[in-house]
Amino acid sequence: MKKYILFTYALILFRLMTVAQLNSNWQFIGPYSENALTSPDNKFQTSRLQAIAVNPANSRQMFTSGWNAGLWETTDGGDNWNNIETSSFIGSNGIGAIAVSGFNELFVANCFDNTTQNSTGLFKYTLTTRTWQPLGNIPNTNNFRFRIRRIVFSPANPDELFLCTTIGLFKSNNRGLTWALVDKGNICNIVFLKKQDISGYHCIISGVQHTGSLTEEKLLSYEGQALLKVSTDGGNSFTEMAHTINTEHTDKANLYANICIGDVSNPNGPDLYIHCCTNKRYLVYKIQLDVQLTVRTCRQLVTYVQDSHYAQRNAIQYDPVNKVLWLGAVKLYDYNLTTGITSGHNHVSVLANDKRVHDDIYDILIKDNVIFIASDGGFYSGLLADYSQPFHNFFRPRNKGLHISLINGFSGASYNPDYYLLGYQDIVYTDFYDAKTKKVRYTHPTWENDGGLIDKFNNNIVLADRNSYSGIGGAYVFVNGGKSFLPDVVAGEELGGNFGVNTYYQDPFRERIYYGAVGPTLFQYNFSRNDFEMKNRFQWITGGDLWNAVVESIAFSRQDANSVHLTTGTNIHNTHASQVLKYIGPDFNDSYMAHNEWDYDCGGGRRCPQWENITPNWGTLSNLFPYGAFTRIPNAELYKKFRYPAIVKSPLDKNVVYISCSLSEAYPFLNHNEIIPGNPTVKVLKYDGSKWINYSLGIPPDENPGYMVMDVYSNDGIYLATEKGLYYRDAKMPQWLPYDANFPKLFVKQMEINYQDKTIRAATFGRGIWKSPLKCPAIPFITETGTYSADRIIEANKITSTALIGPGKYIIYRGGASVELKPGFQTLSQNGFKEFTVIISNCR
Repeated sequence: MKKYILFTYALILFRLMTVAQLNSNWQFIGPYSENALTSPDNKFQTSRLQAIAVNPANSRQMFTSGWNAGLWETTDGGDNWNNIETSSFIGSNGIGAIAVSGFNELFVANCFDNTTQNSTGLFKYTLTTRTWQPLGNIPNTNNFRFRIRRIVFSPANPDELFLCTTIGLFKSNNRGLTWALVDKGNICNIVFLKKQDISGYHCIISGVQHTGSLTEEKLLSYEGQALLKVSTDGGNSFTEMAHTINTEHTDKANLYANICIGDVSNPNGPDLYIHCCTNKRYLVYKIQLDVQLTVRTCRQLVTYVQDSHYAQRNAIQYDPVNKVLWLGAVKLYDYNLTTGITSGHNHVSVLANDKRVHDDIYDILIKDNVIFIASDGGFYSGLLADYSQPFHNFFRPRNKGLHISLINGFSGASYNPDYYLLGYQDIVYTDFYDAKTKKVRYTHPTWENDGGLIDKFNNNIVLADRNSYSGIGGAYVFVNGGKSFLPDVVAGEELGGNFGVNTYYQDPFRERIYYGAVGPTLFQYNFSRNDFEMKNRFQWITGGDLWNAVVESIAFSRQDANSVHLTTGTNIHNTHASQVLKYIGPDFNDSYMAHNEWDYDCGGGRRCPQWENITPNWGTLSNLFPYGAFTRIPNAELYKKFRYPAIVKSPLDKNVVYISCSLSEAYPFLNHNEIIPGNPTVKVLKYDGSKWINYSLGIPPDENPGYMVMDVYSNDGIYLATEKGLYYRDAKMPQWLPYDANFPKLFVKQMEINYQDKTIRAATFGRGIWKSPLKCPAIPFITETGTYSADRIIEANKITSTALIGPGKYIIYRGGASVELKPGFQTLSQNGFKEFTVIISNCR
């Protein structure tokens, strides 16, 4: 019987002609920082910066950068900023350190955010020609991962360059072409003192002194005592400086020791100041030196304690105008050397007109009687002449053009391709962002959140975190597309917690089926009661308590609402490994089940399971194939050191899923080339319904996979993000291929596909949201004839069809340029439209 075709996605356009897009072309779509300066209701402010440098020949030309922020330049002293693209030259948009030489050359250390911000090398950018050049390899005899903390030129010789790194101090006599290790240790900074009566400079280094055998973990964890050494031969060799600095504390981890030179006019010798951070306790010492740089006195000036968290990097600068030490850690403080008074300048809010400085201060620079600050709120400046004590308000943000935001999660409105819900770190608002106008449409106060979820069917209901930090939790339910929100809705237990991704999930094939996740528990939103109801607790699935093993990713099925797969992360106590679970029960939509999820009454006195644990069995390799391709892991403790952060499901086979494999944040010091111990090639695994197969070919060995998204109108077309790039692969491709042209190579927290404008979107942890056209079919032309006896996806740039669709078959025609249904094309059904579906989708 001939029936009309049921189109569930797109209207058919016979001879739909567009240009096929076979390659990615990523473009930045926001948010834009200057909107906060011109729109009073836009409270977005740019985010984390870690380093500042100024051109010694032109103080109006400055540079700033960040581990997640890229590289930025101003030529007007900070009024306007422009991005310098780096990823195609240095392999990353994470920049760990910067410095400008006297030859109009900018020296840059790259940085990859894989929980330890490691560097791979140093690069030179010539300001006059705007060209890049890689510099010489840094000798690394232990082959440890390392971080370049600072790049410093010697004032005595413009060809001499020093690198302060986590594995030691390195020196180059030829501006970076070759390097030599000068001194070992976790070096934070180097400063120079003009020798009296003779030419040249002394130099002093500060950092962390380790004892015992060195490990990569020890070097990157800051643990140890304060290091202070001096060189009288221009930095070729160093000796210990005698001091009485005591950094002992109940928790000695996270020590960072930074130094600055104070008043050098004293004829008896200069003053040296050292700022030590050890967990949440901060110490400032004054060291008086004689002319030979021997310590005359060493006394503690101030101890202060910060709250909430420790500083990832601290800063200290001497202000000669006001005789003040500026101290940056979690908060900004000034210590008046004349009165001995310490005052704080931490932020109260991040409103655009707020003159205070955002928490977490990473770098301070004083130039031409102006103080510049890089923090989690971007770039700030203040005139030293405007300083007043004990409290003042003279800092102002200088963020125009600095489009930096650490997006933890986002959701795009399906029927409005320009409308987004954004969740940030370091920004205390939830923004509803309109990429078409480049403005924030609505904003609501939260406290740094993981994002939220816009209704994928009507763009009306929105779920969003109230707070990502554990201890408060809760959720907002917005209506009218984010314009207003209902009273607080709390899921009985805290939602979110410590910056996850996808705190909320929606079944993409069914309207108004929402889930919130906390620990191994799902909550379903009840619209009639405006509340979340406990849905599934996976506490006993594997015969052990999985409490706090956070649900990380969920995959749903178009064919079967009960076919649900999920992954859990390693829990916060590191007592359980990451899991992959498959729902096999009778009714996943049962919003509350009083019985245990792994055991229910299925009639006749029988108890039946609802969940199956399909986690790859690395102990026996029993569900990995071929066995010879994998290495058994006999130590169960090693299972906790990796996780499965993303899972996606095949559009055609509900039993086929793919998972990405990643390092656990609890164990960041593993061999980065070997995510699964003993199995260095494993990055992605495919489950065919009974066994796991390595699906990783094409992913470089030194990359750490994370988020994935499946194009549900393709032949298992998957987009995969690592911390160094984006990749694509479908069922017909033999390996993964790069899909990151023009993309800033940064950690991607989340991706989505919008089928209205046929784009893939990626939210970066540092550079906002980017989008690219979808991957189009590579086959130029297909003609379909005959009868379909099974579900199929047909992909080609141009498709023509005279085929016959059998009853109940699920068929997708995906054309890059055109889809043409010719006379003779028909569908057969015995029981009406529901027995078959034909979807016509074009990728661009």
